Amino acid sequence: MLALVLTAPHEFVVKEVPSPSPRPNEVLCRVRAIAICGTDVEIIEGSFKGRWPKAYPFIPGHEWSGEVVEAGEIAREFGFVPGTRVAGTSHSGCGYCRMCRIGRYNLCLNYGREDLGHRQYGHYTQGAYAEFVTQTIKSVFRIPDAMPFDVAALCDTASIALHSVKRAHIDPGDTVASVGSGGMGLLVGMCAKALGAARVLVVGGGKRLERAGALGFETVDYHGGDPVARVRELTGGLAPRSRPRSTSRRSCSRR
Repeated sequence: MLALVLTAPHEFVVKEVPSPSPRPNEVLCRVRAIAICGTDVEIIEGSFKGRWPKAYPFIPGHEWSGEVVEAGEIAREFGFVPGTRVAGTSHSGCGYCRMCRIGRYNLCLNYGREDLGHRQYGHYTQGAYAEFVTQTIKSVFRIPDAMPFDVAALCDTASIALHSVKRAHIDPGDTVASVGSGGMGLLVGMCAKALGAARVLVVGGGKRLERAGALGFETVDYHGGDPVARVRELTGGLAPRSRPRSTSRRSCSRR
């Protein structure tokens, strides 16, 4: 298969590599769409060399969608058959530690221990910048037939935005400020709207802020003065709930 292979920081090549084969609890998927995460850029730059990735050569990429082409015996028992449309996420916890057992598998206590079942695809486990990828069925999720693959590739990203909004305890009728007009900031705004927020203000700048306006959000340009003062002015002095800093974009990865 063809894959984008990192050979060193800032150095990569698209070349043919052996196609992977699925283990019993894994699926082999044809990648139909993939997103570029901000963490991917840092991994390619070598910002986390020795951790993400642990060694070269390495295939990055963890926000993707596609379809199952082969499934291991356990995966088939759970209904993952060829043709199943799925979206991938980066984490597959060991499944046994305390954090995994309460559903917080992104904080798996056996992080980095592939011998104990932990994986973080595209970070230190081979990723999806390739024609095919293998992942455990713990880290792929079925998607509706009507969902386009390019939309499904953002499921991992959107889940973080939704988690951020839920942590802020948004209630119907609330006024919400999302600080940041990039992909995550806009997804936070969309999730807040979906959960009933009456007003969503997006704080940012440049063309990204223009995009926020085109999507129907109220906008605050941080280049035009104190954004906190402007938000309070627009909301009658209220202090809108903002995206928790602890659930920023990097929360997809264990720090």
